[in-house]
Amino acid sequence: MARATKARTDVQTIATAVNTYRASCGALPESLEALTTQTMVSGAPCGPVLGSVPTPPTGWSAYVYTRQGDT
Repeated sequence: MARATKARTDVQTIATAVNTYRASCGALPESLEALTTQTMVSGAPCGPVLGSVPTPPTGWSAYVYTRQGDT
């Protein structure tokens, strides 16, 4: 139960970071790593919006993000 709760919290954290990135940078990030680095968008700095990608619970696979479209 604790592992599922951690995973749920991690996913909510990642989703919030993706939405913040989209609002700040004007597009969805290309990868999870893009959330943790500063990039330039139209000549202006954007990010980081997440200190680090959360580590999944013990025994679980790494979190995966796949960009699908721009919205």
